Amino acid sequence: MSSLSVNEMLQFASGLAASLEACHIQYYVSKPVVCCLYGDATRQDKLVVVAAIDPSHVPDLTTVLSQAFYVYPDDIVQTSLGGGGFALRHPQNQQIAEVWQHQLDAFSATKMERRMLYQSALPSHPRTLPATDPFWICTLEDAILDRLLFEPSSRSSLQWQGLLAILRAQSPYLDYAYLGEWAGRLGVSRTLGQALLEAEI
Repeated sequence: MSSLSVNEMLQFASGLAASLEACHIQYYVSKPVVCCLYGDATRQDKLVVVAAIDPSHVPDLTTVLSQAFYVYPDDIVQTSLGGGGFALRHPQNQQIAEVWQHQLDAFSATKMERRMLYQSALPSHPRTLPATDPFWICTLEDAILDRLLFEPSSRSSLQWQGLLAILRAQSPYLDYAYLGEWAGRLGVSRTLGQALLEAEI
């Protein structure tokens, strides 16, 4: 992951999630937290959260986030209007998070509907991690599809090796029907097939 420990990253994600929940905003935590939880420890990314931010959320959200993080209010406004996302920084450890606006396409809607609650352990991750307040994360299958969509990369890259690590660790728990259906709809069936072959699944 990053220079932060797993515990620090989980606490960071939990704190940001609490801010969003205080404003009644739907969200899910994405990489690198889910990558770690599902078996990939190679990532070095900023924390990424996807949130459905409406303009009506902006006043409360700006107040709540400004109390806990360094953030530019104008960026929150632009994000609420559909403009990508905004960054914020943790005041103590200086870790950066990116909050991206939830999109309206079918795959984005499905990811938000399928999100799951993380509570220190997952069925597909039997090792109990440091306790945090519960927060929403994207599912295993959606994390894999995101990786196939946005980071096909070189087969020798850390990103590809991380994807293979997730597939190997989670092979008993995967919903292969869902993976296959959405890989076809998203145009990444060939890449998924290659990944499953290389992971020896």
